[in-house]
Amino acid sequence: MKDLGPCKLFLSVQITRDWAKRKIHLNQAAYINKVLQTFGMEKAATKSTLMEPNALKVLVKNTGQATPKDIRLY
Repeated sequence: MKDLGPCKLFLSVQITRDWAKRKIHLNQAAYINKVLQTFGMEKAATKSTLMEPNALKVLVKNTGQATPKDIRLY
């Protein structure tokens, strides 16, 4: 077994790390494009889906342990 380095793709999810900002970005663009090609929809019109304006205020910070209230939210 050998070390292949940091993971860049896992289960069709592209993983990009920004080491300086300590951020990880997950992207499924390649998988989505493959699905669109499979169904002949790669030229279909796109539409943005916006997040609710106050969504960041109600998102629960991950503490490693969900409270009953947190579980009920989801």
